[in-house]
Amino acid sequence: RLRPEMAVIAIKYDSADRPTPHTCKNVAGIFQLKLENVRESFVVNVTANDARKTRKVEVVPRPAVREIKFVQKFPSYTGLSEEPRRRGDLILLMGSSLKLEVTANKSVASGHVNIIRAEGEAESVPVEVSRSNPAQVSATLELHDLDIRGFIVRLIDKHGFESRNEAMYRITMLRDKPPIVRVLEPLRKETKVTQRARLPITVSVKDDYGVKQLRLMVKHGNAPPQPLVLGTDQAIGRLKRVEHEWKIVDLKPPVGSEITFWIEASDGCEPEQGIGKSRELIALVVTDDEKRRDLQNRATDSITGVNETAINQEKLNRELGEIIRARIITSPKQDE
Repeated sequence: RLRPEMAVIAIKYDSADRPTPHTCKNVAGIFQLKLENVRESFVVNVTANDARKTRKVEVVPRPAVREIKFVQKFPSYTGLSEEPRRRGDLILLMGSSLKLEVTANKSVASGHVNIIRAEGEAESVPVEVSRSNPAQVSATLELHDLDIRGFIVRLIDKHGFESRNEAMYRITMLRDKPPIVRVLEPLRKETKVTQRARLPITVSVKDDYGVKQLRLMVKHGNAPPQPLVLGTDQAIGRLKRVEHEWKIVDLKPPVGSEITFWIEASDGCEPEQGIGKSRELIALVVTDDEKRRDLQNRATDSITGVNETAINQEKLNRELGEIIRARIITSPKQDE
């Protein structure tokens, strides 16, 4: 049986007028021709001595992402509606879902999304191919970890070819910060109250996504703190001023006792709520006479402060008048 030393492999691309021949040597019974950067289909015509073989080769592009859209679905406790996102603006609250709508450059058979974490790929989410348009695929990513760094979309066509050199879409995960709580009233660290007192409390509370519950925490003696729920009719907004009249008489405290109190606010973050705490204040239980003296002293301090302010203002006005008169007297005449 005669084995030819040479063979001619002719390649004719669809856009070419004639084939391009390539002479190949016999290497261990194989005639090999390597084609690079092939972008269109072609016909192969192989001739070796009097043997001839022709075959059609169809060139198809690998699947790739042509367009991608993002929609963020916030955690239910935020009460926010879905919001579209741009590629460079994927800064997402932990617990959100990210919907992907991908348009490929061709019809695809399957695919998946690889979620990238700080330590590498850790989860693969399959895509759903549209029945009406196989070039449209979608997926939903559940984002519950702070270490998520981004994701990569991988597509596979009906020939089994996979996409290559896929872009990584970067994500920045944000933790829901706990509420910020401030007690606006009373101002003083320690407030003297009677056993029958009703202490007005004014609170400023702020949270990025709303406060679920506000509590007045009361610690009396050696007993553990007891909560009194405030503002439970509806969720408190992102920035809210809340007023409450605390009935200290309900505690029936003895004279001389100290009641420590503060305000706590919790958000709806799941699975672990964020809790914000105000500064601690003290309500000192005193007799009616001592409370009366305390009010008189405060009134005296206020009047004294007003008088001092008025005196200082009068002094400033007098000094300002002297400066103005001095400038008028010492100003040069126009003909000098």
